[in-house]
Amino acid sequence: MATLGTSCGELGLRSMLSLRLEVIHPSLVASLNLFAKEIAAFDSTDLAIAGVYAQHAATALATAREEDGLRAAIQSRQTIGIAQGLLMQRYDLTQDQAFELLRRYSQTSNIKLHTLAERIAQSGSLPPEEEGRPAAGLTEAFGLESAD
Repeated sequence: MATLGTSCGELGLRSMLSLRLEVIHPSLVASLNLFAKEIAAFDSTDLAIAGVYAQHAATALATAREEDGLRAAIQSRQTIGIAQGLLMQRYDLTQDQAFELLRRYSQTSNIKLHTLAERIAQSGSLPPEEEGRPAAGLTEAFGLESAD
């Protein structure tokens, strides 16, 4: 397995300037790397300019990650809304009652709310209750009977 230095040498690269991108995410390490074929090709001006680019790259990276998070949150909220609507229609519940049912079922079954909502959105009803499980009897506790 070749090292970075060996690989750069084989490509005729003789200088490298590497700047770590300041990212907030703890599991993410990123850098901006510049290469040149000349020895000692980078000076303090190059370092200053690369620093500006590194700041912009870090900001772009953070913005992209935040945007991905917002998209996921919107998708999750949309799925929960679909599940609420299905429960409202099926069991003649209000919006608040449907959300409370989702929340309690999620907690007592130890299932993430979004995962439960996805299951309901796919099946059209609460997952079957299993004897001995904490959620068993929850529909009975809520007094739910299908409005079909």
